[in-house]
Amino acid sequence: MTLIQLRHLRWAVLVVVLAGIGRSVAMNVFHAPDNLAARFVGGLPPLAVFACLELIARIPSSSRVLTVFRVFGAVSVAGGAAYLSYAQQFAAILDLGFPHDQAMIWPGVIDGTMVVASVSLVEVVRKIREMTDPSA
Repeated sequence: MTLIQLRHLRWAVLVVVLAGIGRSVAMNVFHAPDNLAARFVGGLPPLAVFACLELIARIPSSSRVLTVFRVFGAVSVAGGAAYLSYAQQFAAILDLGFPHDQAMIWPGVIDGTMVVASVSLVEVVRKIREMTDPSA
């Protein structure tokens, strides 16, 4: 792939990531208690994951040790966010009247798309960095 194609792909993947975040935030906010503070808190987990993703994808690695800490931190944030998001989405889907087995699967579909797109974004950014900075 050419650099221009990779940059276009980066934007396309970023749109998928943002759509996944939007769906996840919407489901989390939908099930939050009926007050502004609770809805704000309900929407934070997917946004925290996106912030970590951006930091990992955009900041070049300067040290193996620091990279390990950044990745470990991002995985920790993503794990906590996944747990919180899953619980909120599971409850919201049950409240919508879906059967229990489907309510168990939907959060994985919603957040799973975001995970695949996020990993893809990191990979595309890495390939762009390799093409633009041969010393990377």
